[in-house]
Amino acid sequence: MPWLPRVLLRIHDLVAQGQVRFTHKANEELKALGLNQQDALEIIASLAARDFSARLTSETTGEWMHVFKPSLGSSTVHVKLIIGDDHREARRFDRAERDRLRVSAELGLAA
Repeated sequence: MPWLPRVLLRIHDLVAQGQVRFTHKANEELKALGLNQQDALEIIASLAARDFSARLTSETTGEWMHVFKPSLGSSTVHVKLIIGDDHREARRFDRAERDRLRVSAELGLAA
């Protein structure tokens, strides 16, 4: 996966720039886990290649969705991230600086 280091760098840059948007469902799942957005940002900021699980196409938007399963204490969380701009139909991870990181629907304990 030669693209993974670039994706991780972009994710970390977007978190550092405060360019992260949480979907409503992600916020609800955070609450159910007893976490808040700051907790999630810390998890996302520390993602590494070893946490990578899959790269899928979102059925809803057609965008690349990057799935990570980092450890959180004795549990593993499931984090879906989409890098894109809210104003474009076709989005790519290496597009303009207007890009934002969207924490997508499923943010919860991994099976």
